[in-house]
Amino acid sequence: MHSEIHSVGETEQRRLEEEAKVKATEDARIQRNALKMLDSEQAKDLTLKEREEVYRRSLKQMGLKEDGTMTPAQKDMVQRMYRTMVLGESGKRPPN
Repeated sequence: MHSEIHSVGETEQRRLEEEAKVKATEDARIQRNALKMLDSEQAKDLTLKEREEVYRRSLKQMGLKEDGTMTPAQKDMVQRMYRTMVLGESGKRPPN
């Protein structure tokens, strides 16, 4: 019985380690894509899905959610981020 419990524990530990590796690999990929977005030529190679991943990760890092509660200024910022990061529009705002 003791060996079975130990075996289950080891199996669970391996599963958790594998999940951590997969998450780290995914995080590294998204980070590389974020760096590509800084170069307009490299950014052209990113798919819409990849740009959206970078955008959503940026929101998460700021503690914001697209469907979460935000101030008007935060909503404006999130909309501008989407337009520039995902749609590739110019980040320049028209004069008021």
